[in-house]
Amino acid sequence: FMSLILSLAGWLASYLVVVVARLLAFIVVGCRFLQLPTQMGV
Repeated sequence: FMSLILSLAGWLASYLVVVVARLLAFIVVGCRFLQLPTQMGV
């Protein structure tokens, strides 16, 4: 039973890492996209 909990915790941790990484990438791309017009001088 303990191994089941550990494997589930490992799967959940890896899933959370993927979600956080995608969220951070989305935020960075969004910030770059919002800063683009100001850099172009519009």
